[in-house]
Formats: sequence, C-alpha cells, structure tokens
Amino acid sequence: MNDERPTGIVRALEDAIALLSLLGWPERTARTAVEYICMRLSEAPSRASAAESLRRDLHARALLDIPSTSWHSLLRAILGNPDPDQTHTAVGRGVLLRLLIGEPLRSLLTDDDLVLLVGLAAPTHARAR
Repeated sequence: MNDERPTGIVRALEDAIALLSLLGWPERTARTAVEYICMRLSEAPSRASAAESLRRDLHARALLDIPSTSWHSLLRAILGNPDPDQTHTAVGRGVLLRLLIGEPLRSLLTDDDLVLLVGLAAPTHARAR
C-alpha cells in the first residue's frame, strides 16, 4: 500500500514555509531558509546548539540574501527561545516544534507575537525600514 500523505515532519516543514509565505516572506526564501535550518538542526547535538551555530552562520545569510535582523528573528521564530524558563511555552517551542506536536497552522496565525515577529522580519519589509 502506497500512502502518499505527508509525514508529520514533511507537513511541519511545509506548514512552516506556508506560515512564512503568508506573512510576507518570498516563498523561495522561506523554503530555502526552513530547509537549511532543518538540515543544520539534524546535524546538531541539540536545538540550543543548532540555534547558536545558525545565529553566527554568515553563509546562510549570504545564501538567502537577507539582513541579519531577518535571519535572527527567523531563527527565534522557527527554533524558539532557548531560555530554559521558556521551554514549555509557545515562545520556547518555536514554530517547528509546535507544528510537530500537532498544533495547526491556523493556530500559529492567531499568535499575535509570532505573527508580528515573522511579519516584521520578512526581508522585503526589513529592507523597507
């Protein structure tokens, strides 16, 4: 039997890309960024170490051609806040984890803080400032 429904990981990845696109990120930039973050996350010993490594990753910013403020906001949104006090909050979990544990995309779109963070970080918006 060939089940063609996307796995949870693929669905989370696609929903994260859709979220960014809906909030002003060019679809190609959103896809490249999320896939790059996931690739680096899979190679890291922890989410916190991946976040720290990605934060300093000049190659990623050059590849995506986005300002540092957009990149850092994107990492905070996608990976969450690594502060241990935030671990069990939406801010601490980040978009990917929230999607992986079953939170629907429409729920993320009602998170005003997340929508503001991602929308203002959109490269087209960040350059206009």
